[in-house]
Amino acid sequence: MKQAQIPGMERPEQLDLPEYEEVWTGDYIFENEWQTFRTKKDRSLELRSVAKECQSGRRKIAVKVVDIFGNDTMTIVEVTVGGKA
Repeated sequence: MKQAQIPGMERPEQLDLPEYEEVWTGDYIFENEWQTFRTKKDRSLELRSVAKECQSGRRKIAVKVVDIFGNDTMTIVEVTVGGKA
């Protein structure tokens, strides 16, 4: 017996992609590149992210913290890369 199919529930073509490549576009204001978590047993946090090369000059870095309830806070820090502060 053939099952009825609801219109709009067809299998999307994009699910058949054999591979994909992750590309950082730089087009977003905030691209999540690193995160760390703590637990009841391990209260420590990793405070060093992976290295990322960028051009010399003044840059703004956003640091965002989200608690277990979904409350978030963010601060923006201005830094100078490759030069004197």
